[in-house]
Amino acid sequence: MTKTEILKLHKEKQIELCDKFIAFVKNEGFIETVDKIGNFSIKMPLFYRKLSDNVFLAFNIPTFDNLKKYDFHADFWKIIANSEKDFLDSKIEDKKLIDLRLSFKLERDLDLYKEEISKY
Repeated sequence: MTKTEILKLHKEKQIELCDKFIAFVKNEGFIETVDKIGNFSIKMPLFYRKLSDNVFLAFNIPTFDNLKKYDFHADFWKIIANSEKDFLDSKIEDKKLIDLRLSFKLERDLDLYKEEISKY
């Protein structure tokens, strides 16, 4: 197998992982948008879901535009905010943005996700 073929297979695998992840979050009721402010990863996909009056879960995909160069991964966050507008349209304080798992992987971290949603 040539280097070009190996790289092509690797890229296809990363795209497959990304597609599987996006299908998962959409199936879980997450709303898709783009981070315009830079609370997560500016101009990259952001998926969020409201759990309670002031608690949201979010996933961002910082490597979305460059899956050829970097492996696919999503970061998993808990956000404390009064509304979606609070974190979509303005910077939020670090203490209101809680890192639950950087490089979230469905196969490895699904229990963490389920545990977090079960709290609400």
